[in-house]
Amino acid sequence: MFSRQTGRSRGWPAAVGITASGRRDSGQSLVEFALVLPILLALILGIVEFGRGFQAWLTLSNASAVGARTAAVGASAAQIEVAVRDAVPTLDQAALSVRVTNAGGPSGEAVTVTLDYALPLLTPLFTPLAPGGALSLSAQAVQRLE
Repeated sequence: MFSRQTGRSRGWPAAVGITASGRRDSGQSLVEFALVLPILLALILGIVEFGRGFQAWLTLSNASAVGARTAAVGASAAQIEVAVRDAVPTLDQAALSVRVTNAGGPSGEAVTVTLDYALPLLTPLFTPLAPGGALSLSAQAVQRLE
């Protein structure tokens, strides 16, 4: 009288982990994970490298402003370089280059402080994108001598 129908004949989805044909799909998810993982890791590492570069650039910008302000009040080139290096304690001092133009010049003239820095990359994944495995960052500040 009454026929008993199973879920499969009604077109309902099969049990979790088993396809409609009765095969398990656990290998498929492993393959999908293996395909997505390198892309996800590259994205995360790229965000980390970008954050490090942005932090270093902001530090350089601030240090160049400190150096220009120090120069504007009549400091010597050596005093300016000490002030700049004191303003960048988180960066590698050996990779930092400080150039001061017109330090100790006549009042009203502009003094320029330029900083160049080679930020080494943490991940070897991005080293082909940067010559020498480091990003070249620079910052410049100009102020009038008082």
